[in-house]
Amino acid sequence: MMSDAEAASGMKHGQAMQRGLSFGWSNIFAQQNGEGIGKLGQGLHALQDAYAHQGASTSEHLGFNTSSAEMVWNDMYGNTSKADLISQSAVAVVGLFSGNTEGLSNGTRMDFSGMSKKQLGTVTGLFNKAGYDLNAEKNKGFYSIQKREEEQ
Repeated sequence: MMSDAEAASGMKHGQAMQRGLSFGWSNIFAQQNGEGIGKLGQGLHALQDAYAHQGASTSEHLGFNTSSAEMVWNDMYGNTSKADLISQSAVAVVGLFSGNTEGLSNGTRMDFSGMSKKQLGTVTGLFNKAGYDLNAEKNKGFYSIQKREEEQ
């Protein structure tokens, strides 16, 4: 999200959303260094909110106007599939930090939107080490995983 001052100075919704995604992933990646569970929760929340609020300004989200009423409705009844997917992707990444591949299977879709190139490189390496390849989809940030066949 963005402040009203940022909106007034020309920040776009997409820029604020990208910032939220980047912030979320930085907190997820803090788990590599054993940072507290609070960072994990903050990271997951930021990733989910980036989709839920699409970079909205404070007034758009919390004001007494049509936009804020729509956002409250979205928070209560809206489609959560994008937030679910990025949350599941983040949990898979945290698992990979410790070598846990439980729950991974062929064709599982992942959303790494907002990751830096370095973070994506780290994740690609972790999946490769676990025996999986990442297959990029047309939409930037989305991947499916494929288990490599065992060499005989």
